[in-house]
Amino acid sequence: MARKTEQTRQATLAEVGIARLKQDGVGTIKAFKLTADALATPVALAIAQVKGAGVDVWTQPTQAEYAAFWKLPLRTAQREWALYRHVFGEEARPETVAARLVLDYGRRLEEQGGNPSLVLNAPATLLVA
Repeated sequence: MARKTEQTRQATLAEVGIARLKQDGVGTIKAFKLTADALATPVALAIAQVKGAGVDVWTQPTQAEYAAFWKLPLRTAQREWALYRHVFGEEARPETVAARLVLDYGRRLEEQGGNPSLVLNAPATLLVA
């Protein structure tokens, strides 16, 4: 009988966020919701960048430019960044993931107006890129 070879699959950002929150005592459903909300931030930031919210398409928008682009109060943008850090750790920055999304998926972000699946299945290595 042939042995099945085990393939190691890299954890996704969503899996890392959910696991971190569950480790902190958050229930599964709430952990999923908080993680999904947190992952919306780098996608929205990347979309804002490719749509020209920053100085140019190569420059990430500031929090204020992001808030203006999405017609949000600045305080809402600050809460989104804080939620991202809560889910992924104080050192985590949505800008890191957004930059990678623009690099890897910039054309699709611009053409499709963004697709959350781009980040939900993104590898966790983007956190430390």
